[in-house]
Amino acid sequence: MKKLLSIFLSLSLFVSVLGICDVSFASQTSDIAPTRLGDTNTYYSYDFASKTLKISGQGRTPDFTNSSGSSSSQPWFFYRDDGSIEHIVVEQGVTYIGSYFFYSTSCTDISLADSIESIGGYAFADSKIKNITLDKNLKYISSYAFYFCDKLTDITIPKSVLSIGTSAFENCTSLSKVTFEAMGAQGSVSQRAFFKCPSLKRVDIPSGFKLSPYSFGYKSASVDGTYDGFTLGVFSGSKAYDYAKGHYIDYVLLNEIEINEGDSALRTYTSDNLTQEMIYKFTPKTATQYTFSSSGDVDVNCVLKDGDGNTLIESDDNSESDLNFTIKYTFEADKVYYFYVTSVNSLGDYTVSLSSERIVGISISWDKTYQAQEIKDVNFSVLEYIKTQTIDFEYASGYVYKMPFNNGATYRGMKITYNNLLNGKVTCGENKDSITVGDKTLDFTITVNHSFDKEVVEPTVSEYGYTVYTCTYCGYTYRGDYVDYLGQDIYGHVYLMSGADGTIDENRALEGVSVYDKDGKYLTKTDKDGYFYVEYAYDCVVLKSDFTLERKIKITKDEAYVGNIGLICGDLTGDGYINAKDYGIFVHLKNYDINDSNNLLLKNLDSNKDGVLTDDDWAFAKEFYTFSKLGEDTYREILQ
Repeated sequence: MKKLLSIFLSLSLFVSVLGICDVSFASQTSDIAPTRLGDTNTYYSYDFASKTLKISGQGRTPDFTNSSGSSSSQPWFFYRDDGSIEHIVVEQGVTYIGSYFFYSTSCTDISLADSIESIGGYAFADSKIKNITLDKNLKYISSYAFYFCDKLTDITIPKSVLSIGTSAFENCTSLSKVTFEAMGAQGSVSQRAFFKCPSLKRVDIPSGFKLSPYSFGYKSASVDGTYDGFTLGVFSGSKAYDYAKGHYIDYVLLNEIEINEGDSALRTYTSDNLTQEMIYKFTPKTATQYTFSSSGDVDVNCVLKDGDGNTLIESDDNSESDLNFTIKYTFEADKVYYFYVTSVNSLGDYTVSLSSERIVGISISWDKTYQAQEIKDVNFSVLEYIKTQTIDFEYASGYVYKMPFNNGATYRGMKITYNNLLNGKVTCGENKDSITVGDKTLDFTITVNHSFDKEVVEPTVSEYGYTVYTCTYCGYTYRGDYVDYLGQDIYGHVYLMSGADGTIDENRALEGVSVYDKDGKYLTKTDKDGYFYVEYAYDCVVLKSDFTLERKIKITKDEAYVGNIGLICGDLTGDGYINAKDYGIFVHLKNYDINDSNNLLLKNLDSNKDGVLTDDDWAFAKEFYTFSKLGEDTYREILQ
């Protein structure tokens, strides 16, 4: 009782804490550039506008765990089920989807590349997918891969699949249709693979597939734990036939397999089905010659018939030295044909296969584009990349056999060789390489686009700003995004300020006034007309001259002309006042012949420019006798 009370109090406290602390995580609201997944050659990126999570690169993705905040959890862990991800795209080149990779995602639209060969444990478990296409190169579906995908309604198992792991589709409660693409395929379904799938009423099992305890039809792991009304379609003598009989599951016998070019089909003869015919249905898409043959230790013969039941050809190879048969026939397009195969009192396994004879084309589709950042930290190998690709052999029938590339292998007498023109390495730009199949050379290009680091160089008064772009992979660099220099060319005129109201006298230009930048650097002087011109001026310039009050001129962007500028002149003592002391000095200069001197001070004091210093030249200074001490605010007070 005490223990139960303790548990109750703990739960109450936990609920109370949750009520106080609103624990939530923000949705993903920005793009994510391609980012490497662990130490693999695979990457993820996110496009916010389309809400798409994309997986790219080459080879296997890493395995994850379903844990919060762990370095081994999904990078999209905190936004996987909040609606941020509406689309998932796994691009060509990825061969393995790791454990817990898309666990618990709310996305229902998932696109998988046909380069995927295996799906890891819990990869899609607890997700909201309704349907998904498993592509033609998939071989392995690991345990719990689609566990508790309760929205999944149907699944097609490609003929390439060799094994379906334990509980791979357990608790897929909406799953009502499971279709095996090739009914002659070989493989295995592990225990509980389709356990607790109440909507699943009928599944036809390929002739070469082995089932395990509770693979299909069970709602509980007990003798009587099967679903009422569940039925298996099985071939007599097959492992699935033994499973149905041994578990008292309702079954129907199948005796027809639809076979296509490139397919093979396993069949077992036992004492139960020794006299039964096996029928293989074939509808060629192209009119050409095909070969239908058997292999194995069972003595079998075959009769080919058209859709009307007419016998076209018969092969009865029942000699002890040749137990198998071979039928070659030129078929018409889109007509239905049947191969009837029977045992000649022989028990065991045999396999039939169907192929056309003439190859009309050999091609590859290996062109690939990478961003440099995808491969900059990877010892990228061209050979490793092309190991994930296929060579397409097109037959006269239109069938295309996609053969995985294997350097040095041989197909139909043609040797396959990687020419290694790149010496195994790539750089930015187009990297051209090739393989040879027989006497044919097939070219491919791996393109690497630059990925740039950016270094911003700020503009100065006289120099442009720009950004330096350096490729993270090859080191190529260039400059771009130029920004105009801060400075600008300006010009103006400087005159004597002739009144305390800020008026100027354009007939009284000030010559030799020095112009400085805001840091005190000398720039130029005014000429005899008071004119000045400055290159790369920035922010402001300062005008200075003996006996004049210096003035700061603010520069307006893109306005070159700063106007007619007036300076207050007459402080001959330099004490900050224009008064009788200054006039006393001026008196000593009166009647001085300006024309006999190059002194700019005296020329500027000769305000009426008549060549002689007189009281008329001092008249302007009297306007400022009533001022307080002259300072940097004087001009602002006058001109406001």
